Amino acid sequence: MDNRETAPVRTGTGGLKGRNIPAMGNAYRKMTVVIRFILKNINNMSDINLENWQAKSDEHQKKYKQFLEKANKNKVLKQLPGLHEEAFEKINCLNCAACCKTYSPRFKPPDIKRISKHLKMRETDFIETYLRMDEEGDYVVQRTPCPFLGDDNYCGIYDVRPSDCERFPYTDEDVLFKKYNITLKNSTFCPIVFYVLENLIAAV
Repeated sequence: MDNRETAPVRTGTGGLKGRNIPAMGNAYRKMTVVIRFILKNINNMSDINLENWQAKSDEHQKKYKQFLEKANKNKVLKQLPGLHEEAFEKINCLNCAACCKTYSPRFKPPDIKRISKHLKMRETDFIETYLRMDEEGDYVVQRTPCPFLGDDNYCGIYDVRPSDCERFPYTDEDVLFKKYNITLKNSTFCPIVFYVLENLIAAV
């Protein structure tokens, strides 16, 4: 790309005039640097090994906390949508379901109303049958695993599931760093969170 070529350039009077101009030159070199940087980050992402991820997550808790406390929020938010989608493409939640087996979402009033209607139950009966109030005053399932989790790890109320379930694991939201204590906890049992955090640290 060091050659020079003659290209027609429109002059101020509207006519065309033959004139030598550099063929990309500096722009090409700058573009090459940018492409190399992007490819380096992509390679970093693809190198994240999910084998023994829980042990790695336990080891990296301090690193995660420091990153989430000091991260450039704007840079993180730009990275999240792509990493979130990539993580769900690589990791099948049906092979895990640790969130449903170990923890409970909050059942907010709109959730209770929607799920009760779906199950053709009165709201009071739904609460009495499935829920309890925790120490923070939120309705949660009476016991884990979630009563709506099937043996095949499919959710029996997926289309009307609580909003907490729909949003989990919050890897495409600013909740990731705004409530980093929740993120740290989630990273110990959810491989999606582990994957996103590892890639964020490598890329940002």
